Amino acid sequence: MNERVKLFCIVVLSVLAGFLLVMAYSLHEIDRLLDVAIERVSQVRAIADSTRDAVNDLKNNISCKSFSGVGISLSVFRLSGNKLEVESTVKNSPAEKAGLKAGDEILKIDGKETRWLTTDQAVNLIRGPEGIDVSLTVVSGDAEPREIVITRRIINP
Repeated sequence: MNERVKLFCIVVLSVLAGFLLVMAYSLHEIDRLLDVAIERVSQVRAIADSTRDAVNDLKNNISCKSFSGVGISLSVFRLSGNKLEVESTVKNSPAEKAGLKAGDEILKIDGKETRWLTTDQAVNLIRGPEGIDVSLTVVSGDAEPREIVITRRIINP
């Protein structure tokens, strides 16, 4: 995490801790307020992690003219249960031809659950040698999960 973000979090926690001590009337109230403060800090960290992943994705997309994969952009939504979602598909890509659409949630990649993966980890599992299949377990909206096998190929975004 960026040093400035860490410093900001420390300052916020210090101010919040002082505020809690002044305003609390009992140990029970201090305990409850500390739980709320810890929950808020966890949310800030999740947002910082999501931002870092988005920046890494952007760097990968800018620095990479072509790659072997299925042709999708991904996002991890940490505040809604670490959902790995398809942001978009590359036109005429294997993913588009397989029927993947923006908003589809990827539950598994080659049998591995995606719930605790970062965006970078998921991308690394989906990308691979051209001509090799990757299996994705996907759910669209309220539909039942389905398994899609997609053959990787060179993608020119």
